[in-house]
Amino acid sequence: MKRKLFCERFLNGWRRVFFLLLFLSGAFDLYSQIYSSLISDMVHNDKYLYMATEKGLVVMDKKTLKQEIHVKGDVLKEAPSSLFLRGDTLWVGQRGSWITKFCGDSSYSFRVTGLNFWCEGGAPSIIRVGPQNELIMAIISFLIRVENECVEEDYMLSPHLFTEDFITGMEFDSTGALWISNKVSEKKFVLCRYTKEGGVEFIPTEFDRLNTLEVDGDDNIWLASDFCVTKYDGTHFPIILRTGSSPIEEIQFDKQGVLWILCRDGMLKSFDGETCTDFSFPLSSKEQFRRMDVDDSYIYISTNKRLLIFHDGEFSNVEVVSESSAIEDVQLCKDSRMPERIYNLAGQRVGATYKGIKINKVIR
Repeated sequence: MKRKLFCERFLNGWRRVFFLLLFLSGAFDLYSQIYSSLISDMVHNDKYLYMATEKGLVVMDKKTLKQEIHVKGDVLKEAPSSLFLRGDTLWVGQRGSWITKFCGDSSYSFRVTGLNFWCEGGAPSIIRVGPQNELIMAIISFLIRVENECVEEDYMLSPHLFTEDFITGMEFDSTGALWISNKVSEKKFVLCRYTKEGGVEFIPTEFDRLNTLEVDGDDNIWLASDFCVTKYDGTHFPIILRTGSSPIEEIQFDKQGVLWILCRDGMLKSFDGETCTDFSFPLSSKEQFRRMDVDDSYIYISTNKRLLIFHDGEFSNVEVVSESSAIEDVQLCKDSRMPERIYNLAGQRVGATYKGIKINKVIR
C-alpha cells in the first residue's frame, strides 16, 4: 500500500514537472515569436541599407534589392545587435561586447574591455558615436562610454536591472549632449541627459515609461510613450498627438521634417505638424512592427517575421537573405487587391504591384 502510494505521488510529481516544462516551452515559443525581431537594427546611406539580423550583417542595394550577408566568422566576430553609420564608416555592435568598424573596404574588430559584471559579454542594444568620436553603448540598463577600446564610465540608469527596464533610445543634440529614454516604471528615471563633463542628469517627466526618442533640428526632444507623442522644449512636455489603442514602437523624422510613427499593431502614421495620416498593413498572426528606418522616399520596416518597404502609400515585402549567399535577381509579385501599376526594378519594367518580392536566383 505504501509502495503504491509512493509510486502514485512519484508519477504525479513527474507529470506536474512535465506539464510545467511543456507550458514554459510553449510560453517561451510564443514570447520569442512575438517579441523577437528578424532585424534588430537598420541604417542606410545613399546606396545601401544595412540590417543587423540574428544570422549576420545583411547589406542590401537600395536600387536593385540585391543582398549579401556577412556572417559570424566571416568579418564579424559574433551575431550583430546594433548599428551606427556616419559618412562611410559603419560601427557594428555584437554579442560578446564585440565592435566591428567598417570603413571603405577595410574592417577592424575589437572587444570592449573593463565592463562590469552585469555587462561582461553582453550585446549592445544601441551604439552611438559622439562629437569627439567617443563610443557610447547601451547594455541592459547601463550607459557605457568607451575610449581606446576600454570602458571609461558606466552608469546604471534604471533601479530595476532584471526586468524589461532597459534603454530604448539614444540621440545626440547639436551641443553634443546625449539624450536617453528608458523603459522603467518610475517617472524620475525615464529621461536622462548625459555629457562627459556633467555625467547623467535625470529629467522629471509626466510618463512612467518611454519607448523611444528623437531629436529635431531645433534640439527639441520628441518622446513616445505607449500611446502618445510629446515634445520636450526644456521645460514642458505638451502632448502633440495620441495614437488611440495603437502602441508606439518607434518615431523618426524624414528630411522634410515629417514625423513618422511606427506602431506595433501594423499602423504607420505621418505627422507634418498639423495633420496626422494613417497607413495600415495587415499583419499575420503573432506578428508585430518592430523597427523602422526612414529614407528619402522609402521607409524600411521590420517585423518579427519579415522586412517591408513603404513607398508612395503602399507596402512591399522583401525576403531577407539568411545564409552565406547573395540574392542576384528579384521581381515584384502581383497583388490583386491593389491597382495594376508599372515598376522599374533592377533595370526591368515589371507590370505588377507591391505585394512582395520574388527571388529568381540565389548565388552561393
